[in-house]
Amino acid sequence: MDEIKELGLHLGWIYEVVISTLVDGRPHSAPVGVWTDDYATFHMHMFNESRTLGGILATGFLVANFPSDAGTFATVLLNPGSAAYEPAQIVAVPRLRDCPTAVELTLKEATVGGDGTHIVATALLVHRQGAPRLFNRAEHLLLESLILATRFAHLDRPRTIAALVENYRVVQKVAPGSTYERAMTTLLHSLNLST
Repeated sequence: MDEIKELGLHLGWIYEVVISTLVDGRPHSAPVGVWTDDYATFHMHMFNESRTLGGILATGFLVANFPSDAGTFATVLLNPGSAAYEPAQIVAVPRLRDCPTAVELTLKEATVGGDGTHIVATALLVHRQGAPRLFNRAEHLLLESLILATRFAHLDRPRTIAALVENYRVVQKVAPGSTYERAMTTLLHSLNLST
């Protein structure tokens, strides 16, 4: 779908969005990491006990809402009753009113494995008002790692190494092949840490 490609998503990168659906007939939303391998479907991995997963499986529909700032993630997690919804255009679940970009999706497949379920959903319609803000954790983790590196000699070494290694693991997961991953590799090598 050309509209998804035009959002600026990199294939295989994980972006943080807010998924909205219905749970027991009421609007429900939660932050979820999504990725695309083909610009036609979104993939996500959800814990089996997740209410969001339950809503998706019950309705067969979901909306990937792309917030304009991190405050929307805080709202749906910390004050969900204040989240404002409006009807989606095609699917029978709501979308978040304040998100400038939203993708209406239908469930294609759900594969249970371990403690989670892999969801594949097909894009039906893209709502877009201006350029979307894409949240990918790699840039922020690189920045945090660079700051930790400047303080490396003054911090608790085992805890700092553990934080840097975890940041590297997540960057590899959410932005494979990116300049962020290469910068993290260089940073760890400069600190004589193996990758």
